[in-house]
Amino acid sequence: MEVKNNSIAITCDGLYLIYMKGSFFQEVKINLHFRKGRSPVPLPMINDGQRVDFTLVASLAFKDIVYLTINAPDTSCENLQINDGELFVVLLTPGGFCAH
Repeated sequence: MEVKNNSIAITCDGLYLIYMKGSFFQEVKINLHFRKGRSPVPLPMINDGQRVDFTLVASLAFKDIVYLTINAPDTSCENLQINDGELFVVLLTPGGFCAH
């Protein structure tokens, strides 16, 4: 998988594990996007909206794109402070249609 324009392009059809973990220095709201035309998934936040630890299994297909949007109610994007974070996208069912 390749990261382009702050997103992960899906090249193979199948079930994917999507895992997001991170912490911030201020309250944030994070939405997970993975399919055009579908509403994003709001990630549940803990510790007063400063931490996220979220796992999802989704059926994704060629040309789907996985990305996050982050909003901080009292902070501009330029001043957003991330303590740490990681996003994993793992294909669980290889062997389906793939385009490279």
